[in-house]
Amino acid sequence: EYRRAEAKRAITVPRTHVNAEGTVFYVIEVDGRYSGEFRYSALRKLHDWVSSSSEYAPEEPLPEFPGRSMFKLSFGDIEDRRVLLEEYLQCVLAEPKIVRTEEFKEFVRQNRKWDSKVPLLASPQMMI
Repeated sequence: EYRRAEAKRAITVPRTHVNAEGTVFYVIEVDGRYSGEFRYSALRKLHDWVSSSSEYAPEEPLPEFPGRSMFKLSFGDIEDRRVLLEEYLQCVLAEPKIVRTEEFKEFVRQNRKWDSKVPLLASPQMMI
């Protein structure tokens, strides 16, 4: 089991959303105050950046990122991926070296469809 210190911010992936074209979006909530929908491909790009950047490498290895699929995922597969993404994102958010970077903040800005009462990055300190 993967162990890491508590993040200052709570992040969950409580559900998914599938649009009319069949594209799966993972609903991500931060501190229960704002949520956004991210495609797997956007989250994969975040993982690729984190795993290739030795400058921002976490002190403990991150959990395994859920793999790609060449086929349409079943509801059970989507749910399994959702759980793994939540665990992964909780660990990423617990890494100040990662979330304080401009690259991470830009990722959030570019890849979000936020339903927000409060903008996610109203200030640079919101994610840390």
